[in-house]
Amino acid sequence: GALVDAREVGWRSLVDFAIGGGVSAGWNDAMGNDEHPLTSSPTADLSADAARGVGGGVGEGGVVGEGPGSRIGAYRILRHIGEGGFGSVFLAQQERPVERKVALKIIKLGMDTRQVIARFEQERQALAILDHPNIAKVFDAGATDTGRAYFVMELCAGEPIDTYCDRNLLGIPGRLGLFGQICSAVQHAHTKGLIHRDIKPSNILVSSHDGRPSVKVIDFGIAKATGAKLTERTLVTRDNQMIGTPQYMSPEQAEGSPDIDTRTDIFSLGVLLYELLTGSTPFSGDELRSAAHAEIQRIIREVDPPRPSTRLDSNLDAATHAAACRATKPALLTGLLRRDLDWVVMKCLEKDRTRRYESASALGADLERYLQNKPVLAGPPTLGYVVSKFLRRHRVGVVTGCAAVLVLVVATAVSVTSAVIARGALEAERQRAAQLESVSAFQADQLGELDPVSFGLLLRERVLAAAGPERAALVGESLVGINFTDVAKEALNEGIFRRSIAVIDERFADQPKVRAQLLHTIARTLLDLGLLEQAVDPLQRALAMRRSELGDDDRQTLSSLSTLGRLMRARGELDEALKLHTEALERRTRALGARDEDTLYSANDLGYLHLKRGELDAAWTPLAAALEGRRATLGNEHHSTLISVLNMGEWHLAKGDVAKAQEHFQMSADGSRRALGPTHPSTLHAVNNLGLSYAMQKKFDEAGTCWSECLAGYRTRLGSDHPSTLVAMHNLAKLLLVTRAFARCETLAIESEQRNRARYKSTSRHVGEAVDMLVKLYTAWNEDEPGKGYDVRAAEWKERGGK
Repeated sequence: GALVDAREVGWRSLVDFAIGGGVSAGWNDAMGNDEHPLTSSPTADLSADAARGVGGGVGEGGVVGEGPGSRIGAYRILRHIGEGGFGSVFLAQQERPVERKVALKIIKLGMDTRQVIARFEQERQALAILDHPNIAKVFDAGATDTGRAYFVMELCAGEPIDTYCDRNLLGIPGRLGLFGQICSAVQHAHTKGLIHRDIKPSNILVSSHDGRPSVKVIDFGIAKATGAKLTERTLVTRDNQMIGTPQYMSPEQAEGSPDIDTRTDIFSLGVLLYELLTGSTPFSGDELRSAAHAEIQRIIREVDPPRPSTRLDSNLDAATHAAACRATKPALLTGLLRRDLDWVVMKCLEKDRTRRYESASALGADLERYLQNKPVLAGPPTLGYVVSKFLRRHRVGVVTGCAAVLVLVVATAVSVTSAVIARGALEAERQRAAQLESVSAFQADQLGELDPVSFGLLLRERVLAAAGPERAALVGESLVGINFTDVAKEALNEGIFRRSIAVIDERFADQPKVRAQLLHTIARTLLDLGLLEQAVDPLQRALAMRRSELGDDDRQTLSSLSTLGRLMRARGELDEALKLHTEALERRTRALGARDEDTLYSANDLGYLHLKRGELDAAWTPLAAALEGRRATLGNEHHSTLISVLNMGEWHLAKGDVAKAQEHFQMSADGSRRALGPTHPSTLHAVNNLGLSYAMQKKFDEAGTCWSECLAGYRTRLGSDHPSTLVAMHNLAKLLLVTRAFARCETLAIESEQRNRARYKSTSRHVGEAVDMLVKLYTAWNEDEPGKGYDVRAAEWKERGGK
């Protein structure tokens, strides 16, 4: 399934990735016979352990006399589990005052034990008061009988954050969610007076708890406590105490300045964020390792790295690999990084620390603003930037945004404001927004220079960017589920698309491939906006052009064929949709292969169509093929895989197997939370279905938890008046009625009736169902508490239109 736990990703001790080095060998059974983790490194055998310490010799870890089977104070060493830059790491059993497994690190020969212990004692009290769920603890310290310093640390599950994110194909929102946990942990340590000084992926471990990823920051205080030597991976000077890993090191740290403050960790956090976004650090480890000491300092101190989006723009191979690990396409990934995330990262990487974020919490707050589609503080406070963000947050302003994007990009001279009915005081603001959009829009004479894919992506990105907060961070994804306000639809129906199509036909009359791409893009946008009738003509024309120019089995032709099937399904023409989806699947299987992503998309489409037609036996084969293929090629937590899991849950629900449906809904919900975030519409869709499965089993507490999460998520992401929010509100109110929580039900039911009445016509079924809920509520309440006037309220609501 989509669930990932510690035994799938492997257990690693707190100091497997300690300052100065990684792990020379993996390890299994660290937590006893119940755990059998999978690691990418070979397991260290007992003969190697013996060579490292048993028998009095000096092992490769530099440890004398300590090894498996020996005791150090209250700790019995069980096995060797790795090497760090400062010493050997062992799995140990603490026997008093409590019994638990810990990681015990014994410092290498050649380090001044007295100095190390003295330095650690200065840090010990501060380390002891760290109390944060995302920070691993240091328990104890001392010296062995042979005079070696040792540290005792919490044993942590997980894998380095970069490995976890890439293995699970986490998108940008998911990665930023984990990064937010890191910022919280670092801020906690900073408030206690502790600076990490070696923040890097191997010191950030991620594991799964209750189906959700959790971060552990390890090795706080160890760098300052040990004052270690220069190794291949850790840069240190005895006199100036330059401690850290070069590619993650701040300029002041590289200079060996004694005046190090918390902002050095902000720089390292910026490097880590850069790597999570792009797949590489601003300066590569190889580049720095090959340089002389002074040159390393000069590079870190003086050379400005490229912005994250520029790094990907300049290296197609790196962009392709990074996009694949983030479950997106190179152009879309670069588009997501440009502006906001570029600004946030580069503010962290300022050479002058006074220009960086003042705290880790400020950095985390700015990224939260980005996820909420609000202006980031790192960005230049220009009017155009702030207004563009405002338009994305407020759907009322979408009208002008859509008009400007669609009309200006295709170089029509039609004024956007002529397509929008004046709406009071907002009109002046809309006109200013249109002017701002025109500045950034592509000029007419540039259109012919763009290839179809580039222009299509550009147009799609701009439309989605204008579509409001629910899709601002999801460039390239479908707009299905968005219900624009009547004002927006009115403006879109004013002919903006029609005039845009006319301009496309005129300007690209002699470039049929380009024309087909643009018509396809226009049609798909119309489909996703729910303007189904307007989408038919451009999509049919695009399909005909592509059949003529590219052939029936070309990938682009099949894309138009598949989209036309989706359009027919949305229009209720299920027989025609079945014909188109069947042809698309057959042609894609033959031309692209059964495991191609587009083929699997068609299989899912066909299976879902059969499911909606009630043809459950026919639905099973394509739905199962899509799910199995996506798991094999995309991984368990890719967005497409999670949709297939959700669809299979709906299939089981239709078959009456509620328990099996619940299992699939749970997997889809958990995976979507990790990959897309808790308020992504796909996550909330899965959680809603999970709540339905619980309600059908009369597990009302669990259903209430799910539907409360849905309502809160939809309010946050889409606003309180969005149709999805209103459905979640109605579901939760209905559950509260069933469980006779009348007071809470009343609050939600009244809000539901008011918001539905404001959004829909008073004769609509939405308003009728909301009113009917209130009639039933007061009728039931009167049965429990007669004589308090609830029967009168029921009668009053019934008069207003209950069923």
